[in-house]
Amino acid sequence: MLLAAGAASTAVVSRSARADEPTTILGGWVEIKDVTNPSVQEMGRWAVAEHNAKTGEKLQFRKVVRGQQQVVAGMNYMLDVETKEPSRFYEAFVFDPLPSSPEKRQLKDFKPLLG
Repeated sequence: MLLAAGAASTAVVSRSARADEPTTILGGWVEIKDVTNPSVQEMGRWAVAEHNAKTGEKLQFRKVVRGQQQVVAGMNYMLDVETKEPSRFYEAFVFDPLPSSPEKRQLKDFKPLLG
């Protein structure tokens, strides 16, 4: 009985000790800490160019201002992109496959951010 009570209290301590740690959910979205990284900026530039090619618009990339990434069979990116002339903000959803994959990078969605 005493052993069972000790095990139960250990489990509670372990759980409460982990409660303060940031949780990462496998497959969950994670904030990109350094959106000034050249590879993140290149991804945003590519998304605007791809959007222009699909729609005939002539948006000009300025910079990525915020982003999240999600590990899948490759990487999903959700990027908040600023354009110039016109100066607006868009959300770009990009899938970047694993280097060994025959798939190509895909622009899944590109829409104006409201607000």
